[in-house]
Amino acid sequence: MEPVQISRSSRIWLWVAAWLVAAVAAAIRAPEMVRLGFLFPIGLLAFLPPDVAPNPGLGVVLIAGAYLIYPILSIVGISHSRRSRYFICYAVLCVLLAVNVVGCQVEIKQGFRT
Repeated sequence: MEPVQISRSSRIWLWVAAWLVAAVAAAIRAPEMVRLGFLFPIGLLAFLPPDVAPNPGLGVVLIAGAYLIYPILSIVGISHSRRSRYFICYAVLCVLLAVNVVGCQVEIKQGFRT
């Protein structure tokens, strides 16, 4: 039996929709996020303890990882045409975006510390 496929246009539209929902969710409570959108990935680091990066090198690696995870996940996710694999990547994206939106709210409330 052949695996169930999902069209490229559907994959892309779903991916864009997840990003739009995250952008709106971030901007509703903090309209300044529109202006600070380039800092959005740093929201993933909001829940790390302040002493997790005692040296600047590790901090740079963590920030770079936060910025790289989305393009890598997007390439991997959108490249899967099998429905099950795509939706696993899509679920990971949605969870990361939700954590990121909450993290951005936390960072804005307490001031960016990263």
